Amino acid sequence: MKSVWGMLMVLLLITACGNKQSEIDDKKVYYFYQPRCSHCLKAKEHIDKKHPDLDMVKVDITANNVNFNLFLACAKKFNIEKNLGTPLFCMGDKFIMGWSNNKQKQFDRYIQLFSKK
Repeated sequence: MKSVWGMLMVLLLITACGNKQSEIDDKKVYYFYQPRCSHCLKAKEHIDKKHPDLDMVKVDITANNVNFNLFLACAKKFNIEKNLGTPLFCMGDKFIMGWSNNKQKQFDRYIQLFSKK
């Protein structure tokens, strides 16, 4: 089963490369999530509370193929095709995958470059 998933991921990555809607803009902050992911919900709560004015592209990777392809484009950009998970944040030349106290602090540092003053 894992090899089937791996082949599917490679196929979707190839598809994502040819899709203009699957390009990551380095000037935007992307938040890739799954609606039932508890770590995603904790991340969103923190961001809504601490960074309410943050302009962030929220992408539900389960909603459609375009969203999933954008998720894969972010993974490809940072060479994180293996063990890929949510939440995943793409911010310019930085990314954060997962959520914990350390990741929260890291997010707060990275996001300063994108916050409106």
